Amino acid sequence: MNGNFELPPFLHGCFDWRFNGLQWEAPPPIDLLSDAALSDPNPWIVVASVVERARSGDHASARRLRDFFERREPASLNRIALLVFADTAPNGSLSSLADALQSAEPSTRAHAAEAAALTGSLSLVPAMLAAWERARSSTDHETIGFALSELLEPEPGPIAESVGSYDLPPPEEPLTPAARESYRMVQEAYRDVDSPVLPGLVREALAAHAGAATAGTALWRAAPYDIRAVARELLEIARDNRTHVIYDLRHRFEAFTGIDCRPMLHALRLQPLAIAAIGEAFLQSEAARRYEPGVRYFWGHRIPD
Repeated sequence: MNGNFELPPFLHGCFDWRFNGLQWEAPPPIDLLSDAALSDPNPWIVVASVVERARSGDHASARRLRDFFERREPASLNRIALLVFADTAPNGSLSSLADALQSAEPSTRAHAAEAAALTGSLSLVPAMLAAWERARSSTDHETIGFALSELLEPEPGPIAESVGSYDLPPPEEPLTPAARESYRMVQEAYRDVDSPVLPGLVREALAAHAGAATAGTALWRAAPYDIRAVARELLEIARDNRTHVIYDLRHRFEAFTGIDCRPMLHALRLQPLAIAAIGEAFLQSEAARRYEPGVRYFWGHRIPD
């Protein structure tokens, strides 16, 4: 596919929550709110334009990201497009993630599960589960399974413990003789193993949250999504120096509030004092009390239905 895929300098380190996250590296050289930016041939400009518009409360442009869900180049574009869509899209548009969870491309399904977990939308759980059952690799089973756990369990529990217990689905394409033999051996290995328990656990958890699903309540860790709980978890991480788990939390916190979280990390190392200062200042602020649990926000704006 021909086109300009170069990452503009102002986006260096952006959409990477080890570095700039949703903060620009430098002032954009173009007006990201312009129609020209939203239709720029460089997809990275389009993604940045969607973010800039959502910062001001315009979420309708998130639909433009759907064009990138299946793109294989530039590298990481499809994953970033799915995650930014999850951050910014109106609730009525989240069915596009269900479509992505049914993609013929395994990586798209796995990335879409990560995105679905970010939204907290229980309506996406059936499609996430179908994607887990369809997955072929252990990596995809884990990515999708842990996303389900994050939505439905208050902490990693039976669902998280079951992500690696699976049988392989029938091949989607004709197999070479060697691949056919490998597939047969895996099937044989599972012949005497009990059926995977994860699907049943997910369905039980979903049924337990039927009220929240009917109300359209967004969940995080089996409770109404509350950004104050995310902030408190960030403080716990700082105290325990758990660098490897901060990235998703920072992503959630920054997307909801618009607060610059770059001081939380330096050279990939936690900065506990900075995390404490940012988290505690937020929790003590009047702004923190305006966030309604179970509701999605971006940059302080309530995301519309």
